[in-house]
Amino acid sequence: MSEKIISRTSLIVNIAIFAFLGICLLFLPVESIHFFCLILKSLLAFTGAMQILTCILKRNNSSLINGLFMMLFGYFIHYFQEAFLTFFPIIFGLYILLHSVAKIIHFILNRKRSLKDQLITLLWGITDAIFSLSFLLQPKGNIGNLTILLGCYFILMSSTYLYDLLRDIFPKVDIFKKRKIRFSLPVIFLTFIPYTVLTKLNKLLNQNVTVVSIKDKPVSQNVDLEIFIHVKQKGNGRFGHADVCFENKVYSYGNYDRSSFQLFESIGDGILFEISDKEKYLNFCMHHSKKMLFCYGITLTSEQKEKVRNQIKKLKSNTYRWYIKAEKEKHELEEFSDYPSILYDYTKAKFYKFKRSTFKIYFLLTTNCVKLVEYVANAVGMDILNINGMITPGTYYNYLEGEFKRKNSNVITKTVYHEHDVNDNPFSKIKS
Repeated sequence: MSEKIISRTSLIVNIAIFAFLGICLLFLPVESIHFFCLILKSLLAFTGAMQILTCILKRNNSSLINGLFMMLFGYFIHYFQEAFLTFFPIIFGLYILLHSVAKIIHFILNRKRSLKDQLITLLWGITDAIFSLSFLLQPKGNIGNLTILLGCYFILMSSTYLYDLLRDIFPKVDIFKKRKIRFSLPVIFLTFIPYTVLTKLNKLLNQNVTVVSIKDKPVSQNVDLEIFIHVKQKGNGRFGHADVCFENKVYSYGNYDRSSFQLFESIGDGILFEISDKEKYLNFCMHHSKKMLFCYGITLTSEQKEKVRNQIKKLKSNTYRWYIKAEKEKHELEEFSDYPSILYDYTKAKFYKFKRSTFKIYFLLTTNCVKLVEYVANAVGMDILNINGMITPGTYYNYLEGEFKRKNSNVITKTVYHEHDVNDNPFSKIKS
Protein backbone atom coordinates (compact mmCIF):
# COMPACT_ATOMS: atom_id res chain seq x y z
CA MET A 1 0.00 0.00 0.00
CA SER A 2 1.46 3.36 -1.00
CA GLU A 3 2.31 6.06 1.51
CA LYS A 4 -0.22 8.38 -0.11
CA ILE A 5 -3.07 5.90 0.51
CA ILE A 6 -1.91 5.25 4.09
CA SER A 7 -1.79 8.98 4.86
CA ARG A 8 -5.22 9.72 3.43
CA THR A 9 -6.73 6.62 5.04
CA SER A 10 -5.38 7.77 8.40
CA LEU A 11 -6.93 11.21 7.91
CA ILE A 12 -10.31 9.70 6.94
CA VAL A 13 -10.25 7.43 10.02
CA ASN A 14 -9.47 10.41 12.29
CA ILE A 15 -12.25 12.46 10.70
CA ALA A 16 -14.76 9.64 11.30
CA ILE A 17 -13.66 8.86 14.87
CA PHE A 18 -13.65 12.44 16.18
CA ALA A 19 -16.87 13.36 14.35
CA PHE A 20 -18.57 10.26 15.80
CA LEU A 21 -17.34 10.99 19.34
CA GLY A 22 -18.37 14.63 19.06
CA ILE A 23 -21.90 13.83 17.83
CA CYS A 24 -22.39 11.17 20.53
CA LEU A 25 -21.28 13.52 23.33
CA LEU A 26 -23.54 16.30 22.03
CA PHE A 27 -26.71 14.32 21.36
CA LEU A 28 -26.32 11.23 23.58
CA PRO A 29 -24.31 12.52 26.56
CA VAL A 30 -25.71 10.14 29.23
CA GLU A 31 -25.40 7.05 27.02
CA SER A 32 -21.86 8.10 25.98
CA ILE A 33 -20.75 8.50 29.60
CA HIS A 34 -22.15 5.11 30.61
CA PHE A 35 -20.55 3.45 27.57
CA PHE A 36 -17.19 5.09 28.36
CA CYS A 37 -17.32 3.81 31.96
CA LEU A 38 -18.29 0.32 30.77
CA ILE A 39 -15.35 0.16 28.33
CA LEU A 40 -12.89 1.55 30.90
CA LYS A 41 -13.81 -0.80 33.76
CA SER A 42 -13.85 -3.77 31.36
CA LEU A 43 -10.35 -2.93 30.14
CA LEU A 44 -9.12 -2.50 33.72
CA ALA A 45 -10.62 -5.84 34.77
CA PHE A 46 -9.15 -7.70 31.78
CA THR A 47 -5.69 -6.07 32.06
CA GLY A 48 -5.64 -6.61 35.82
CA ALA A 49 -6.51 -10.28 35.42
CA MET A 50 -3.73 -10.71 32.83
CA GLN A 51 -1.22 -9.02 35.18
CA ILE A 52 -2.18 -11.35 38.03
CA LEU A 53 -1.90 -14.35 35.69
CA THR A 54 1.59 -13.15 34.68
CA CYS A 55 2.51 -12.99 38.37
CA ILE A 56 1.35 -16.59 38.93
CA LEU A 57 3.19 -17.93 35.86
CA LYS A 58 6.39 -15.87 36.13
CA ARG A 59 6.37 -15.01 39.85
CA ASN A 60 6.64 -11.30 39.15
CA ASN A 61 5.57 -9.33 42.25
CA SER A 62 5.30 -6.03 40.36
CA SER A 63 2.74 -7.61 38.04
CA LEU A 64 0.68 -8.64 41.07
CA ILE A 65 0.67 -5.09 42.46
CA ASN A 66 -0.28 -3.62 39.08
CA GLY A 67 -3.00 -6.22 38.56
CA LEU A 68 -4.56 -5.67 41.98
CA PHE A 69 -4.49 -1.90 41.50
CA MET A 70 -6.26 -2.17 38.13
CA MET A 71 -8.89 -4.55 39.52
CA LEU A 72 -9.57 -2.25 42.48
CA PHE A 73 -9.77 0.79 40.21
CA GLY A 74 -12.27 -1.00 37.98
CA TYR A 75 -14.27 -1.96 41.10
CA PHE A 76 -14.29 1.70 42.19
CA ILE A 77 -15.61 2.86 38.79
CA HIS A 78 -18.34 0.20 38.87
CA TYR A 79 -19.70 0.97 42.34
CA PHE A 80 -18.80 4.68 42.62
CA GLN A 81 -19.31 5.85 39.04
CA GLU A 82 -20.74 9.24 39.98
CA ALA A 83 -17.80 10.04 42.26
CA PHE A 84 -15.38 8.88 39.53
CA LEU A 85 -16.97 11.16 36.93
CA THR A 86 -16.50 14.25 39.13
CA PHE A 87 -12.74 13.87 38.65
CA PHE A 88 -13.00 14.88 34.98
CA PRO A 89 -14.41 18.40 35.55
CA ILE A 90 -11.72 18.90 38.23
CA ILE A 91 -8.93 17.81 35.85
CA PHE A 92 -10.40 19.99 33.10
CA GLY A 93 -10.63 22.95 35.51
CA LEU A 94 -6.98 22.53 36.55
CA TYR A 95 -5.94 22.33 32.90
CA ILE A 96 -7.75 25.59 32.07
CA LEU A 97 -6.30 27.17 35.21
CA LEU A 98 -2.80 26.34 33.95
CA HIS A 99 -3.60 28.18 30.72
CA SER A 100 -4.89 31.12 32.74
CA VAL A 101 -1.70 31.35 34.80
CA ALA A 102 0.43 31.06 31.63
CA LYS A 103 -1.49 33.90 29.93
CA ILE A 104 -1.29 36.20 32.96
CA ILE A 105 2.45 35.59 33.38
CA HIS A 106 2.88 36.13 29.64
CA PHE A 107 1.05 39.46 29.96
CA ILE A 108 3.32 40.56 32.86
CA LEU A 109 6.43 39.61 30.89
CA ASN A 110 5.18 41.48 27.83
CA ARG A 111 4.75 44.58 29.99
CA LYS A 112 8.39 44.20 31.01
CA ARG A 113 9.32 43.87 27.34
CA SER A 114 7.48 47.19 26.74
CA LEU A 115 5.27 45.53 24.14
CA LYS A 116 1.95 47.18 23.38
CA ASP A 117 -1.52 45.83 22.59
CA GLN A 118 -1.26 42.95 25.09
CA LEU A 119 -4.48 43.68 27.01
CA ILE A 120 -6.29 40.91 25.14
CA THR A 121 -3.83 38.39 26.68
CA LEU A 122 -4.75 39.55 30.18
CA LEU A 123 -8.48 39.42 29.40
CA TRP A 124 -8.15 35.85 28.09
CA GLY A 125 -6.21 34.90 31.23
CA ILE A 126 -8.90 36.33 33.54
CA THR A 127 -11.67 34.68 31.48
CA ASP A 128 -9.89 31.31 31.70
CA ALA A 129 -9.48 31.74 35.47
CA ILE A 130 -13.21 32.39 35.98
CA PHE A 131 -14.08 29.51 33.65
CA SER A 132 -11.76 27.09 35.46
CA LEU A 133 -13.05 28.04 38.92
CA SER A 134 -16.62 27.22 37.90
CA PHE A 135 -15.47 23.65 37.13
CA LEU A 136 -13.30 23.34 40.22
CA LEU A 137 -15.92 24.62 42.67
CA GLN A 138 -18.86 22.70 41.20
CA PRO A 139 -17.43 19.61 39.45
CA LYS A 140 -20.54 17.47 39.81
CA GLY A 141 -22.83 20.12 38.33
CA ASN A 142 -20.52 20.66 35.35
CA ILE A 143 -20.32 17.09 34.01
CA GLY A 144 -23.02 17.92 31.44
CA ASN A 145 -21.25 21.13 30.41
CA LEU A 146 -18.01 19.21 30.00
CA THR A 147 -19.63 16.69 27.63
CA ILE A 148 -20.92 19.60 25.48
CA LEU A 149 -17.48 21.23 25.38
CA LEU A 150 -15.77 17.95 24.55
CA GLY A 151 -18.35 17.20 21.87
CA CYS A 152 -17.78 20.58 20.20
CA TYR A 153 -14.00 20.21 20.47
CA PHE A 154 -13.97 16.73 18.92
CA ILE A 155 -16.04 18.01 15.98
CA LEU A 156 -13.59 20.91 15.53
CA MET A 157 -10.70 18.41 15.61
CA SER A 158 -12.53 16.42 12.94
CA SER A 159 -12.79 19.59 10.83
CA THR A 160 -9.02 20.10 11.18
CA TYR A 161 -8.35 16.63 9.79
CA LEU A 162 -10.89 17.27 7.01
CA TYR A 163 -9.02 20.45 6.11
CA ASP A 164 -5.74 18.48 5.96
CA LEU A 165 -7.36 15.86 3.72
CA LEU A 166 -8.70 18.47 1.31
CA ARG A 167 -5.34 20.25 1.36
CA ASP A 168 -3.67 16.99 0.37
CA ILE A 169 -6.15 16.31 -2.45
CA PHE A 170 -6.22 19.90 -3.77
CA PRO A 171 -2.74 21.31 -2.99
CA LYS A 172 -2.96 24.14 -5.52
CA VAL A 173 -6.19 25.69 -4.23
CA ASP A 174 -5.38 29.05 -2.63
CA ILE A 175 -7.71 28.67 0.34
CA PHE A 176 -5.65 25.70 1.57
CA LYS A 177 -2.43 27.74 1.56
CA LYS A 178 -3.61 30.24 4.15
CA ARG A 179 -2.80 30.23 7.84
CA LYS A 180 -5.37 28.61 10.07
CA ILE A 181 -6.07 27.64 13.65
CA ARG A 182 -5.49 23.97 14.37
CA PHE A 183 -7.56 21.98 16.82
CA SER A 184 -5.40 19.15 18.09
CA LEU A 185 -5.11 17.01 21.21
CA PRO A 186 -4.39 18.99 24.40
CA VAL A 187 -0.77 20.02 24.92
CA ILE A 188 -0.45 17.68 27.89
CA PHE A 189 -0.90 14.69 25.53
CA LEU A 190 1.34 16.01 22.74
CA THR A 191 4.20 17.03 25.05
CA PHE A 192 5.47 13.48 25.57
CA ILE A 193 5.11 12.22 21.98
CA PRO A 194 8.85 12.66 21.11
CA TYR A 195 9.82 10.86 24.34
CA THR A 196 7.46 7.97 23.53
CA VAL A 197 9.02 7.64 20.06
CA LEU A 198 12.51 7.82 21.62
CA THR A 199 11.65 4.94 23.97
CA LYS A 200 10.41 2.79 21.09
CA LEU A 201 13.49 3.46 18.96
CA ASN A 202 15.81 2.76 21.89
CA LYS A 203 14.23 -0.69 22.21
CA LEU A 204 15.09 -1.35 18.57
CA LEU A 205 18.66 -0.14 19.12
CA ASN A 206 19.03 -2.42 22.15
CA GLN A 207 18.04 -5.28 19.85
CA ASN A 208 20.91 -4.31 17.49
CA VAL A 209 18.48 -2.92 14.93
CA THR A 210 20.10 0.13 13.35
CA VAL A 211 17.85 3.16 13.14
CA VAL A 212 20.01 5.92 11.75
CA SER A 213 17.97 7.51 9.02
CA ILE A 214 14.40 7.32 7.80
CA LYS A 215 13.79 8.68 4.32
CA ASP A 216 10.62 6.98 3.18
CA LYS A 217 9.75 9.58 0.57
CA PRO A 218 11.51 9.70 -2.80
CA VAL A 219 13.37 12.98 -2.91
CA SER A 220 13.85 14.89 -6.13
CA GLN A 221 13.94 18.36 -4.54
CA ASN A 222 16.65 19.88 -2.37
CA VAL A 223 16.31 20.26 1.39
CA ASP A 224 16.52 24.00 2.08
CA LEU A 225 15.25 24.30 5.65
CA GLU A 226 15.53 21.80 8.50
CA ILE A 227 13.67 21.63 11.79
CA PHE A 228 15.22 19.60 14.62
CA ILE A 229 13.12 18.13 17.42
CA HIS A 230 15.39 17.02 20.30
CA VAL A 231 14.53 14.56 23.06
CA LYS A 232 16.53 12.68 25.68
CA GLN A 233 15.94 9.83 28.10
CA LYS A 234 16.26 11.72 31.38
CA GLY A 235 15.49 15.04 33.02
CA ASN A 236 13.84 18.04 31.39
CA GLY A 237 15.04 16.74 28.03
CA ARG A 238 12.00 14.44 28.00
CA PHE A 239 9.88 17.49 27.16
CA GLY A 240 12.03 18.12 24.08
CA HIS A 241 13.65 21.08 22.37
CA ALA A 242 13.33 22.50 18.86
CA ASP A 243 15.54 24.58 16.58
CA VAL A 244 16.05 25.30 12.89
CA CYS A 245 18.83 25.06 10.34
CA PHE A 246 19.01 27.22 7.22
CA GLU A 247 21.93 27.35 4.77
CA ASN A 248 23.97 25.12 7.12
CA LYS A 249 23.53 27.54 10.06
CA VAL A 250 21.68 26.41 13.15
CA TYR A 251 19.52 28.89 15.07
CA SER A 252 18.24 28.06 18.53
CA TYR A 253 16.49 29.96 21.31
CA GLY A 254 16.43 29.26 25.01
CA ASN A 255 17.16 30.20 28.59
CA TYR A 256 20.95 29.93 29.00
CA ASP A 257 21.97 32.77 31.35
CA ARG A 258 21.99 31.37 34.89
CA SER A 259 22.12 34.83 36.44
CA SER A 260 18.70 35.65 34.97
CA PHE A 261 16.85 32.47 36.06
CA GLN A 262 13.54 32.96 37.85
CA LEU A 263 10.59 30.77 38.89
CA PHE A 264 12.51 27.48 38.91
CA GLU A 265 14.38 28.38 35.68
CA SER A 266 11.13 28.73 33.71
CA ILE A 267 11.80 32.46 33.17
CA GLY A 268 15.01 34.22 32.15
CA ASP A 269 16.70 36.33 29.52
CA GLY A 270 15.86 35.03 26.06
CA ILE A 271 19.03 34.03 24.21
CA LEU A 272 19.55 33.20 20.55
CA PHE A 273 22.60 31.22 19.48
CA GLU A 274 23.91 30.72 15.96
CA ILE A 275 26.22 27.91 14.84
CA SER A 276 27.84 27.87 11.40
CA ASP A 277 28.52 24.13 11.27
CA LYS A 278 25.46 21.89 11.42
CA GLU A 279 27.43 18.64 11.68
CA LYS A 280 29.36 19.83 14.74
CA TYR A 281 26.12 20.82 16.42
CA LEU A 282 24.52 17.45 15.69
CA ASN A 283 27.55 15.64 17.11
CA PHE A 284 27.43 17.84 20.20
CA CYS A 285 23.75 17.08 20.78
CA MET A 286 24.21 13.35 20.30
CA HIS A 287 27.46 12.77 22.21
CA HIS A 288 27.47 15.44 24.90
CA SER A 289 23.77 15.95 25.56
CA LYS A 290 22.88 12.30 24.82
CA LYS A 291 19.92 13.34 22.71
CA MET A 292 18.04 11.75 19.86
CA LEU A 293 17.11 14.22 17.13
CA PHE A 294 14.30 14.01 14.62
CA CYS A 295 15.20 16.16 11.63
CA TYR A 296 12.55 17.16 9.10
CA GLY A 297 13.83 18.50 5.78
CA ILE A 298 11.74 21.07 3.94
CA THR A 299 12.04 22.15 0.32
CA LEU A 300 11.49 25.83 -0.48
CA THR A 301 10.98 27.96 -3.54
CA SER A 302 13.41 30.79 -4.31
CA GLU A 303 10.86 33.26 -3.01
CA GLN A 304 10.41 31.33 0.23
CA LYS A 305 14.18 31.10 0.77
CA GLU A 306 14.44 34.86 0.43
CA LYS A 307 11.61 35.28 2.95
CA VAL A 308 13.44 33.05 5.44
CA ARG A 309 16.65 35.08 4.99
CA ASN A 310 14.74 38.29 5.64
CA GLN A 311 12.99 36.77 8.67
CA ILE A 312 16.31 35.73 10.23
CA LYS A 313 17.86 39.10 9.36
CA LYS A 314 14.94 40.85 11.03
CA LEU A 315 15.32 38.66 14.10
CA LYS A 316 19.04 39.35 14.48
CA SER A 317 18.68 43.09 13.85
CA ASN A 318 17.06 43.38 17.26
CA THR A 319 19.87 41.62 19.16
CA TYR A 320 23.29 42.34 20.63
CA ARG A 321 26.18 39.95 21.28
CA TRP A 322 26.23 38.25 24.64
CA TYR A 323 29.65 36.90 25.58
CA ILE A 324 29.68 33.79 27.72
CA LYS A 325 32.39 32.86 30.27
CA ALA A 326 34.53 30.85 27.86
CA GLU A 327 34.72 33.86 25.51
CA LYS A 328 35.33 36.54 28.13
CA GLU A 329 37.77 34.80 30.45
CA LYS A 330 39.74 32.73 27.89
CA HIS A 331 40.57 29.89 30.33
CA GLU A 332 40.77 26.17 29.70
CA LEU A 333 37.42 24.49 29.18
CA GLU A 334 37.81 22.33 32.32
CA GLU A 335 37.16 25.46 34.42
CA PHE A 336 33.72 25.96 32.89
CA SER A 337 30.77 23.69 33.55
CA ASP A 338 28.02 25.90 32.12
CA TYR A 339 26.26 24.64 29.01
CA PRO A 340 26.91 27.74 26.83
CA SER A 341 30.69 27.54 27.42
CA ILE A 342 30.86 23.85 26.56
CA LEU A 343 28.74 24.44 23.46
CA TYR A 344 30.99 27.35 22.46
CA ASP A 345 34.18 25.30 22.86
CA TYR A 346 33.04 22.61 20.45
CA THR A 347 30.92 24.56 17.96
CA LYS A 348 32.10 28.18 18.33
CA ALA A 349 28.48 29.22 18.79
CA LYS A 350 27.67 32.92 18.90
CA PHE A 351 25.19 34.04 21.55
CA TYR A 352 22.82 37.00 21.34
CA LYS A 353 20.40 38.72 23.70
CA PHE A 354 17.42 40.77 22.56
CA LYS A 355 17.01 44.51 22.86
CA ARG A 356 13.24 44.72 22.62
CA SER A 357 10.91 42.06 21.22
CA THR A 358 8.69 39.19 22.25
CA PHE A 359 11.91 37.12 22.51
CA LYS A 360 13.51 39.42 25.10
CA ILE A 361 12.26 37.33 28.03
CA TYR A 362 12.08 33.54 27.86
CA PHE A 363 9.03 31.84 29.38
CA LEU A 364 8.74 28.05 29.35
CA LEU A 365 5.00 27.90 28.59
CA THR A 366 4.73 30.52 25.83
CA THR A 367 7.93 32.19 24.61
CA ASN A 368 10.02 29.04 24.43
CA CYS A 369 12.29 27.30 21.90
CA VAL A 370 9.34 26.50 19.63
CA LYS A 371 8.56 30.21 19.34
CA LEU A 372 11.70 30.64 17.21
CA VAL A 373 10.74 27.70 14.96
CA GLU A 374 7.26 29.14 14.56
CA TYR A 375 8.75 32.57 13.76
CA VAL A 376 10.91 31.18 10.94
CA ALA A 377 8.14 28.87 9.69
CA ASN A 378 5.84 31.87 9.31
CA ALA A 379 7.92 32.95 6.35
CA VAL A 380 7.10 29.80 4.38
CA GLY A 381 3.43 29.42 5.29
CA MET A 382 4.00 26.50 7.68
CA ASP A 383 2.94 28.38 10.77
CA ILE A 384 0.29 26.72 12.91
CA LEU A 385 -1.93 28.58 15.33
CA ASN A 386 -2.83 26.36 18.27
CA ILE A 387 -6.17 27.36 19.77
CA ASN A 388 -4.83 27.11 23.33
CA GLY A 389 -1.88 29.42 22.65
CA MET A 390 0.72 26.95 23.93
CA ILE A 391 2.95 25.09 21.49
CA THR A 392 5.49 22.51 22.65
CA PRO A 393 8.17 20.54 20.75
CA GLY A 394 5.69 17.64 20.87
CA THR A 395 3.05 19.77 19.14
CA TYR A 396 5.47 20.59 16.33
CA TYR A 397 6.68 17.00 16.09
CA ASN A 398 3.09 15.87 15.65
CA TYR A 399 2.50 18.53 12.97
CA LEU A 400 5.72 17.78 11.05
CA GLU A 401 5.13 14.02 11.18
CA GLY A 402 1.71 14.55 9.62
CA GLU A 403 3.15 16.84 6.95
CA PHE A 404 5.90 14.35 6.13
CA LYS A 405 3.31 11.63 5.48
CA ARG A 406 1.33 13.82 3.08
CA LYS A 407 2.29 13.34 -0.55
CA ASN A 408 1.90 16.98 -1.54
CA SER A 409 3.69 18.45 1.48
CA ASN A 410 6.98 20.36 1.23
CA VAL A 411 8.30 18.33 4.20
CA ILE A 412 10.22 15.83 2.09
CA THR A 413 12.67 14.03 4.43
CA LYS A 414 12.79 12.69 7.95
CA THR A 415 16.10 11.69 9.53
CA VAL A 416 16.73 10.31 13.01
CA TYR A 417 20.10 11.09 14.62
CA HIS A 418 21.37 9.25 17.69
CA GLU A 419 24.62 8.35 19.39
CA HIS A 420 26.04 5.36 17.52
CA ASP A 421 29.14 4.46 19.47
CA VAL A 422 30.18 5.85 22.83
CA ASN A 423 33.80 5.01 22.02
CA ASP A 424 33.74 7.72 19.38
CA ASN A 425 32.46 10.27 21.89
CA PRO A 426 34.45 13.50 21.32
CA PHE A 427 33.39 14.72 24.78
CA SER A 428 34.76 11.86 26.84
CA LYS A 429 37.30 14.19 28.49
CA ILE A 430 34.90 17.05 29.11
CA LYS A 431 33.34 17.50 32.52
CA SER A 432 29.82 18.85 32.53
